[in-house]
Amino acid sequence: MFRGRKKTYYTFEKKVIIDKVGEVKLVVSKRKKDSTTRYFISTNESLSSKEVLSIYEDRWDIETAHRETNQKLGFKDYQLRDNNQLRDLFS
Repeated sequence: MFRGRKKTYYTFEKKVIIDKVGEVKLVVSKRKKDSTTRYFISTNESLSSKEVLSIYEDRWDIETAHRETNQKLGFKDYQLRDNNQLRDLFS
C-alpha cells in the first residue's frame, strides 16, 4: 500500500554492476493501469522490490514538497549563511 491506497505493480529485479558504483539492485516496475516502465536503483541489495518502491515513493513526496516550497516562498532566491541573515529575511 502506497500513500494509503492499494496499487498493483509488476516488478522485475536483478543485481547489476555499474561502473564506479559497484553491484546494485535494479528494479524495473510497471503499474498495472498504465504502460509506463520505471527503473529504480538501490545500493541496499537486501531490500525487496516492494521496499525499494515504497522508499522511492516516500522520497519523491519529500522532493516535490521541497521544490514547491522553495518556489512558492522564494527560498531559491536567497542564500543564507548565518542566523542574522535568516532573521533579516523575515523582519
